[in-house]
Amino acid sequence: MGAGQPRLRHVDPVRRARKHRGREEPSRGPAHTAPEQRAEVLAFVLAEQLATVLGTAADTIDHNTALPELGLDSLLAVELAARVANLLGGQVSALEFSRGTGLVAIARHLANGLEVN
Repeated sequence: MGAGQPRLRHVDPVRRARKHRGREEPSRGPAHTAPEQRAEVLAFVLAEQLATVLGTAADTIDHNTALPELGLDSLLAVELAARVANLLGGQVSALEFSRGTGLVAIARHLANGLEVN
């Protein structure tokens, strides 16, 4: 895998996203996720990473609530940004998580900048 290629294809949140919506289906993985579904898949990936940073369960995180309202401060935002950047294989600014938006908005922004192979 090259340095500039996203590593998202190694994560399989599609099955978890489908299970969360109540319809367990076989997953082909994020590499085969349609572009219009990438933001939803990324929101679940972000929720899992945020849950780890906050020390809570991913299914308790509201994807539309502003991250600072969920308890994310500037130090935790740096940790979250590092985890997400490592997972996606690129740069993600801690400011992205501190702007007072929820995971859905951040996931849309990230999905627009990602090309998943």
